Amino acid sequence: MPKISKKTILRLAEALDEGYYKKQIILFFDMFEISPEILDVHGVNKVHYSRTVMNNLYNSKSEEDNRKLIEMAISILLKEGAHEDKQKTIKFNSCLDEVKKCLQNDGFVIDGKKLVSISNNQFEQNKDEADLEKSSKPHLNKQIFIEKLSQCERETNSQKKGKLLEEFTIELFSTIEGFTLFNKNLRTINEEFDAVFQNNIDSPFFQSLTSPHILFECKNWTRKVSITEVKAFSSDLDDHKNLTRVGLFLSISGFEAGCNVQQVRKSSSDNILILVTGAEIKDFLESKKETLEWFKDLISSGIK
Repeated sequence: MPKISKKTILRLAEALDEGYYKKQIILFFDMFEISPEILDVHGVNKVHYSRTVMNNLYNSKSEEDNRKLIEMAISILLKEGAHEDKQKTIKFNSCLDEVKKCLQNDGFVIDGKKLVSISNNQFEQNKDEADLEKSSKPHLNKQIFIEKLSQCERETNSQKKGKLLEEFTIELFSTIEGFTLFNKNLRTINEEFDAVFQNNIDSPFFQSLTSPHILFECKNWTRKVSITEVKAFSSDLDDHKNLTRVGLFLSISGFEAGCNVQQVRKSSSDNILILVTGAEIKDFLESKKETLEWFKDLISSGIK
């Protein structure tokens, strides 16, 4: 029987912290004899409980008890329902995806709400599904994208211009394997993000970014984007640094002088801000590079 790793237990604890069902989570903690008094008005005290839960699970004397407790935690995590705070939803889904990945690395899959050991046949099935997902990725036909970019530039209706660039950006970056659209036109109380992508790119470079999500801002204006707009996006990036470290700001007409200074300042901190002009997109589409290579170059240029 496969053994559940310590890394999986830690990821499970992190996911529980983002759970929506507080009363059930308290009952779950009671099984570890963790006092509900550690809960504050905002939820669970992360520092205290994550270590405790991890150690209790990992050091469980009975492997069967260990599995039952894991299944109970999973049943909490997989309950249907949406959180009213969309940012919490993003982080929760990211944590849950990490749990599933870690369990698969340990030799398990989640079947319903039960843990099932992965047989050789199931490994082959998972591989086939991964190959199918790879083959279903949109093909990078650069000529089509050049035409779509030209359409973005020609459109005169302001609302249509913005929508066309958003759709173009989503379609272009969706050609990268492991990089999937999580949400578009995501609204929070104070911000709206044109696109949020989930970063599961199987590459040491992209995993080293420690950015489970990457934010996109798109401006298809006739004028250049000012430093005020760049600073606003930079601030939004800071507000969500628990979810992302990377943000791309695409502007068909380019950026005013001084915006690159803001990019350098941001990218010398923990976050990475990338400014991309319409001319740079066109240069890429006329090159021999694949989207992934270009994307890596963009981010590398922003790391100071």
